[in-house]
Amino acid sequence: PTWYSLSDNKGNLRSYASATYVEKAHSKGLKVWALVNDFGTQDKASKEYTKKVLTDTTKRENLVDNIMTNIKDYNLDGINIDFEFINKDIINSYLQFLRELSIECRKAGKVLSIDNYVPSSGSEYYDIAHQSLVADYIIIMSYDEHYAGSKEAGSVSSMTFTEKAVNDAIALTGDASRVINGMPF
Repeated sequence: PTWYSLSDNKGNLRSYASATYVEKAHSKGLKVWALVNDFGTQDKASKEYTKKVLTDTTKRENLVDNIMTNIKDYNLDGINIDFEFINKDIINSYLQFLRELSIECRKAGKVLSIDNYVPSSGSEYYDIAHQSLVADYIIIMSYDEHYAGSKEAGSVSSMTFTEKAVNDAIALTGDASRVINGMPF
């Protein structure tokens, strides 16, 4: 479930978490990986929050601490990171955040998954190969082939687009069992 997003430039989270949801899911044998995103407000502030938090060691540590506190408080099985306001200027800080979060998730026995754009020349700086060293799973968002602003009409995710996305991700991670294909609904 999409429960968390950056709420400020200090590494704090806006939360919609539900203990009842987790309890019901667990009672049915389901695992719960809550999603944290950086686009809660879809405006310039969200982009600035991402940059300020990831490039500042103290703020980044606060974000990791807040994520881990929520994992513990809600008895989550894992966390899914969906940060889409990453540009080339802050990629090293983003990768450092993922390394730091990975250490804490491993200590706590929790799953870390990371959402990524379809591998392409425009997104290669996200460095899926490096991410795969610290994440349990890499999730490919293969549902943006065509969208409302596309120059041409078409499917959201054609079979050839999806196959290429998954195969490229597998090539980058070296492990098909750790690649999850995000499908449109």
